[in-house]
Amino acid sequence: GLVKVAVETIVEEPTPEPTPEPEGPTDVTSQYLQNADFEQASAQVGGAISTPPGWTLKHETSGWLDGSTRASTNPGGDGSQCYNLWAGTVNLADIYQTVTLPAGKYKLTVGLYSDGEAERYAYATVGGNTIKSANAKAGSWDFVSVEFSNPTEGEVTMGAVSKGWFQIDNVKLEYLGEVGKDDFVN
Repeated sequence: GLVKVAVETIVEEPTPEPTPEPEGPTDVTSQYLQNADFEQASAQVGGAISTPPGWTLKHETSGWLDGSTRASTNPGGDGSQCYNLWAGTVNLADIYQTVTLPAGKYKLTVGLYSDGEAERYAYATVGGNTIKSANAKAGSWDFVSVEFSNPTEGEVTMGAVSKGWFQIDNVKLEYLGEVGKDDFVN
């Protein structure tokens, strides 16, 4: 007799290429900044300004002075310390680190706390150009950010300026991606 044979044709669907996930910000704080959470204490020195480890501090102050690491009241804080600079008069406090960063786009976020209407902001200086954040609000912790491009590997100075008493905590540096041809304008 006759035998019927069923022939099944299997067509393999091509596997779709996975859509690459857009890369989100990558926290690179610990790779480039020292003591960004101010948990390494600077000496408690009454009547003097001590600079926290890893940081450089330029200041124009007079009268009673206290610059040291102290207990933080930062509600978003990831530790117990912040850096605090008080003085009878604070005309300028500039606290920063200069590091070598690979080419790329970055975001620097800084927690600042102070009172009064003094100017205070985070900043990044790349190739002689300084990019400033918005002014931090007074009276409570405010996290201000600045985005900047580093077109080629090189030195970048990152920090915060205050023209009055302030506290600083939880500095964060994020890598946002490669520099595109339109990213050179800071």
